Amino acid sequence: LICELDGEDAGEDGELNRVAFRRVIQPGVEGSRFLVNEDVVSQAEYISRLERMSIFPKARNFLVLQGDVQKAARQQGKELTSLLEQVSGSGALREEYEKLAVEKASKEDAARHLYAERRSAVHEKKRVAQQKDEAKRYKKLDAERRTLQVEFYLYRLHCIRH
Repeated sequence: LICELDGEDAGEDGELNRVAFRRVIQPGVEGSRFLVNEDVVSQAEYISRLERMSIFPKARNFLVLQGDVQKAARQQGKELTSLLEQVSGSGALREEYEKLAVEKASKEDAARHLYAERRSAVHEKKRVAQQKDEAKRYKKLDAERRTLQVEFYLYRLHCIRH
């Protein structure tokens, strides 16, 4: 496998534009040799370098084996989802996703709680404003009643004198 690197992935001087990956399997010898640009590297380093280029050999998107397409076509539901997660590499991010989902749910609960408090505060503010208006109206009507009472008693006094 030969990969060409663009600007930011290339070497410091931009000289190294191609990376050659090779796995050598020798008959009669157990194990394989892994080469990157003809340098022997460990299997872990070989896989790591491939993964940096978004090639995931463990996810089986590196090679399509005989029968894989038909097997994938027959899968449904959770099996198909599991296969797609394996191929895309998103299965490795499952724990982080679940942690972030829990965090999101707790933040949504906090936001709902704050919204309920805000709604309650707005309702209380309206209620206080209504009570204030009612108190003003009461004072005005009480003052008017007193004025009318004064006029009434003055009239009665006037009627008693005459």
